[in-house]
Amino acid sequence: MRRIYPALFLVVALFSATGGQLALLQIAAWSGMVVRYSTESGLRRGLVRTFSGKEPCPMCRHVARAQREQAKNEPATLTISATEREVFLAPTPVTLAGAIWPGRPPVAPAGRGPARYEPVPVPPPRGA
Repeated sequence: MRRIYPALFLVVALFSATGGQLALLQIAAWSGMVVRYSTESGLRRGLVRTFSGKEPCPMCRHVARAQREQAKNEPATLTISATEREVFLAPTPVTLAGAIWPGRPPVAPAGRGPARYEPVPVPPPRGA
């Protein structure tokens, strides 16, 4: 049971951060509209009236208004053109020619140095 609560909290947090509550409200509004319109004129006509968008209920209008507000409050996304993307993301070739200072040995990049041929020193065994 202790493992379920953090996962449940994470799911609820992600759900509300992505606007899932508005989706649930919209589903509830559509369900109510289908029931109301179906009792008046049959299921097929009720579904057509519900999803046509011509007769939104007050809850549908509220959800649409909330979605517009949420979209307006979201931060603007940064757009980068293809040439800028190539400049920033293209790998730059690195050469060591001319980069060796006099009197200092060249330094190999981390993890790409020469293989070690001597054995690793082993500490002496501890006394019992």
